Amino acid sequence: RKTFRQIWDLHKRIPFIQIAGPVMLPLTSFLKRSLPSSSKFVDKKMDTAVITSRQGFLQNTTQNLLKDVDSYKSQVAARSTEVVDSSTTSSTGTVQAGLEKVCGLLITGLVIAKNVSSLVTMIMNMHYTLTKPITKNSVLCCIELIQLLKTIECMFHEKEEVFATTSSHLIQQLSLKVLNCIETLKKKLTQDKRYSDSSLDIIAAINLIEHCMNGCCSA
Repeated sequence: RKTFRQIWDLHKRIPFIQIAGPVMLPLTSFLKRSLPSSSKFVDKKMDTAVITSRQGFLQNTTQNLLKDVDSYKSQVAARSTEVVDSSTTSSTGTVQAGLEKVCGLLITGLVIAKNVSSLVTMIMNMHYTLTKPITKNSVLCCIELIQLLKTIECMFHEKEEVFATTSSHLIQQLSLKVLNCIETLKKKLTQDKRYSDSSLDIIAAINLIEHCMNGCCSA
């Protein structure tokens, strides 16, 4: 019961989970469908609290929407300038530094695009699920966010030659960063003289990830 409550309370921070594209699933609905015995743990107060929490989340998201749009605009504008000036050779003339810069721009662009897309999907789905009318300002903000997504797409299309010719090198750069993070985590876990079952499982998973990510990107 305690574990179920802890998972159930996640809806306060994550009211919906994005499955794929515009498809989103409420966490509480998933728990009810997946656990037939969940009716023993869920009462009317909990159901009412879920609805109230969703409405409050939507209200806060809508109120901060204009600020979010301005923030994403400034981020896209700053990254657009960097992408236009990007090349495989840095100002210091080293190829490795140039690749790291291009790799960073690619990751940043993908993260911004993902966040913007998730925000638009969240707003549209929550209005539909809660049967709340969407305001004119929210519609205009969503249109601006979609325009930002198209801007990011066009921005990368203009430099598709750079990304296409260096795609294998970019994958190697990303793999190296992931492997370095994994190596740090592995050292911390292997410092203990006694291993619990969970620690052994984590170490085995880390070894599997290292095996999969080692070697060339086409392996």
